[in-house]
Amino acid sequence: MLSLGKDKLLSRQTVRLISGHDLIEILSIGLCQFLGSNNSKDVEAEQIEKILRLAYESSYFRKTQLYSLIQQWESLNTPFVILHQEE
Repeated sequence: MLSLGKDKLLSRQTVRLISGHDLIEILSIGLCQFLGSNNSKDVEAEQIEKILRLAYESSYFRKTQLYSLIQQWESLNTPFVILHQEE
């Protein structure tokens, strides 16, 4: 049997392997079971993805390591532009 520490490590490794779409599917299934069948349309994966996209502001993305790495790549690969610069 795995100790609690190993379980946590395994969980972290598993989460790294799950794509965003897979995670949303799991969330959708869990919410559908929690809310029951009456509101199943409200918790479909596509609906959850839409809500999360609307809630994610560009300012959040600008604080990420991915954003910084893309900016670095752009500066090294002129004239290519990946990110639209907001004014």
